[in-house]
Amino acid sequence: AEEDDDLVIYSVPSHLSECTHMTQMTDHSAMRDADTQRKREEGIEDEYEEEDEEGLADPRGFLIVCAVIFAGDMARGVLFPTLWPLLQLVGGQKSQHGFIVAATSIGRIASSPTFGTASVKYGYRLTLMVAQAILLVGSLLYTFTIQADS
Repeated sequence: AEEDDDLVIYSVPSHLSECTHMTQMTDHSAMRDADTQRKREEGIEDEYEEEDEEGLADPRGFLIVCAVIFAGDMARGVLFPTLWPLLQLVGGQKSQHGFIVAATSIGRIASSPTFGTASVKYGYRLTLMVAQAILLVGSLLYTFTIQADS
């Protein structure tokens, strides 16, 4: 391994030469420079400027992402405690409750790669807006289900 101050680069065996993730760099500025270079080569525009002293390139965007996560977790926080009583009102059984709870996890597993790809392709703003719209529609449908049975 070659060493130059804080930068450590390990040589990669020839049969793994295409696996660039095997290279380890301990200097964070070198990692950031390598990522910037990769984005330039792939034609990806970096929409963020250099980090400020606190480490956030976009504090407003960070707060928006926090608000989106907060809203999503609040919706789940309302869903789970009220799900079983609602299911009992409409004649559901414990096994159906299990399927519904499992469906929420399966939905998260299925949507994560889709929304991750969409956020890179269409941008984080549009992807978050679509995700919040889906969350709003789902929450409203859940609310109307409760009102329909009352």
